[in-house]
Amino acid sequence: MNLQKLLSRPELGVFVAAVGIFVFFAFVAGEVSLLMIAGEFDLSVGSMIGASGMIIAIPVTLFGFPVWVAIVLAFVFSLIVGYVNGWLVVTTRLPSFIITLASMFLLRGLTIGFTLLITNVTRASGLRAYAEDDPFAAIFSGRPFTLPISIYWWIGFTLVLGWMLFRTPFGNWIFACGGDPSAARNVGVPVARVKITLFMLTAVAATLLSIIQVLDTGSADVLRGEQKELEAIASAVIGGCLLSGGYGSVYGAAIGALILGMVQQGIVFTQISTDWFRAVLGGMLLAAVLLNNYLRQRALGIWKLFGNVIALEDISFQLYPGEVHCLLGDNGAGKSTLIKILSGVHSQTRGRFLFEGRTIDLDSPRQALDLGIATVFQDLAMLSLMSITRNFFLGREPKKSFGPIQLFDLKTAATITAAELRKIGIRIRDADQPVGTLSGGERQAVAIARAVYFGAKVLILDEPTSALGVKEAAVVLKYIAQSKLKGIGVIFITHNVHHAWAVGDTFTVLNRGCSYGTFKREETRREDLLQMMAGGEELDELAVELDLISKRDPGPTGEIEHQVAEQLEKES
Repeated sequence: MNLQKLLSRPELGVFVAAVGIFVFFAFVAGEVSLLMIAGEFDLSVGSMIGASGMIIAIPVTLFGFPVWVAIVLAFVFSLIVGYVNGWLVVTTRLPSFIITLASMFLLRGLTIGFTLLITNVTRASGLRAYAEDDPFAAIFSGRPFTLPISIYWWIGFTLVLGWMLFRTPFGNWIFACGGDPSAARNVGVPVARVKITLFMLTAVAATLLSIIQVLDTGSADVLRGEQKELEAIASAVIGGCLLSGGYGSVYGAAIGALILGMVQQGIVFTQISTDWFRAVLGGMLLAAVLLNNYLRQRALGIWKLFGNVIALEDISFQLYPGEVHCLLGDNGAGKSTLIKILSGVHSQTRGRFLFEGRTIDLDSPRQALDLGIATVFQDLAMLSLMSITRNFFLGREPKKSFGPIQLFDLKTAATITAAELRKIGIRIRDADQPVGTLSGGERQAVAIARAVYFGAKVLILDEPTSALGVKEAAVVLKYIAQSKLKGIGVIFITHNVHHAWAVGDTFTVLNRGCSYGTFKREETRREDLLQMMAGGEELDELAVELDLISKRDPGPTGEIEHQVAEQLEKES
């Protein structure tokens, strides 16, 4: 009785109309938001809507295909197109904007061309008669409880995608792929597979919307879905997704779609020309981007990463349990390249890699992690916008199962994260706070604690103290000493001899990709290591050159150069 009263209310019709328009924006926006969080775009979803509609309409009306067969064909076609888009993006490394822009024109052009070739028109109608007796079609059409079926599909899709993003390991990988693909790859996240899967999911969502529209209207049109890809992206951006990736929400995209739907309905109700809708949409999009950028800068600040590519030649050293082996060298010595080989990011061109007495060939960081070789890279392999907990378990998320479904056990993860950080003397306010709010030393501590927790036998640290102050550097050196006491072999890469000398047992000096030798602590002095790092001959030549300049210039500048030359002579 109460349900009947609700259905008879005059406001229900207005509500259904508003929600219907909202769903039209929101249906694809959720999937597009996932792709944007992963750092990619798909401009072909609008063309996919038109193409899928014709793939259903033409076989059914002209060739007598059952509706369910045509629907299956449309889904298969969308999976193929999504896979090709994703594969091209991850293989060619071209911007997804360019790849999917080409797909958009290809799909739209092929749809128009083949439709005209087969039917001589750009529209197919009369599908309702074919769909009435098809049980499969009933899943995508009708109005249960007077509400369009699209609303139920949208609610289900949004809840499932939101749950997947925030509650599953795959969702954690999505954030990582958009935040920093290299860092994600370094901790074993299958970045290529994640992105290809998301492209396929986006294409499937566009096809699902097309199926619902075709069965609801009983017709298909080659131009249906035109410019809907831009509206889906606008909904995601207004809903808080960053264009740069790594941050956003499916639920936020749904709210963004609601805002767009309200604006469109408001323009109609106020009898303003609908031609103004695009102008309003552009203004809203610009305002949303500016607001999101401002809030992100206020929350975390701005950061940037740099990198080098250096060759190595004939490098050899050994590491034992409970030993700190320091790799010393100035910038450009080849330290970072060496640890990327040791951690599975790169493969050596020649030479052997022995671990626990057997030769191994590392194909990926995941293989190195499984063996117990954990690396804390100079960029920390951490995502500033993600929480401490999600960073701590990135690539190794704890799971709890409900039958065949596996969830990311966030409660357990947060408890373990806080406990492990307390063990090394760090107390955090909240394990869910963004890791970008931590200091440099605290972030290094999180990275080291993560490696130790997951059973590292070898801990490789790439310049962990390079950007830290004296106190924070001392904290990191303490953690290195603690790792040594636990029987972990530590490879400490640094260009700071003082830091290395404080904790090191063995020292290997690199210069321009070559090794100057390996030395036990009792076999060398800190001054000797410093001289080898800088190059003793180069210091001598520089001292002579400065001394000559000082003799030609007896003024204050020459005196300063003479003092520098004397100091260099003492060091060399």
